[in-house]
Amino acid sequence: MVFRYLVSCCAADALPLGVIITKDPGREIRDNDWVRITGVVREDMMDGVPAIFMNLEQIEKKPLPYKSAVYLYP
Repeated sequence: MVFRYLVSCCAADALPLGVIITKDPGREIRDNDWVRITGVVREDMMDGVPAIFMNLEQIEKKPLPYKSAVYLYP
């Protein structure tokens, strides 16, 4: 799963927003690595619950960003 936190007010209300992807077999991506991914998103069921999946096309490691959250308002 690849995710980023969504913050609408403050850190206390941060929610992870994620997409389930298939791991690229040619690359070792570890927990807490930052990556940029591209692919086709689809909705499917996982354990009887709707979930968002991505058919992976490309993945690349990225350096740690300055901010680790997505904000709704600038």
